[in-house]
Amino acid sequence: MARQAYFGGRYEEARSIAYKLATEGDPEAQMLMEQMLKEGKARSPNYVEAVKWLRLAADQGNSWAQFRMGLSYREGRGVPKSVIQTANWFRRSALNGNPVAQDQLGRLYVSGRGVPESMVGAYAWLSIAAAQGWEESKKAIEMIEKEMPKDQLATAQKLADDCLQSNYMSCNW
Repeated sequence: MARQAYFGGRYEEARSIAYKLATEGDPEAQMLMEQMLKEGKARSPNYVEAVKWLRLAADQGNSWAQFRMGLSYREGRGVPKSVIQTANWFRRSALNGNPVAQDQLGRLYVSGRGVPESMVGAYAWLSIAAAQGWEESKKAIEMIEKEMPKDQLATAQKLADDCLQSNYMSCNW
């Protein structure tokens, strides 16, 4: 009901319903509170308060909340900018199966921002995202394949396969 009110432009009603559910621990309501606070719906924008709600949902294992925590650290909204924290939150989300986080984590490995620079790690995470149908990852993989030595490519493919086959339990590289 909170989302219906939100998308219907009834922001005070949405906030009231979401707040009650969010305080009861509902991660979707917590994420809606974050969104409304960030966008300034029903209240003035408050990024610090928004991140508090988002963190509650992320700590419950919600992969989209974890991904958005990474974005908050990347953008420095409500928290200090930190490439390390961005990578940490993207990794948590990626390990919960979020293909967008997997893609973004792979791209961090390309540049070495927040993680060690590693084309093997980049290719592995991008492959995992691509296996879930994330098209942007497929384009990045094609570019990496042209530059990557065959032995590294084989290693990266094995890492990705092992990670997927283990349901993300063997992705600690």
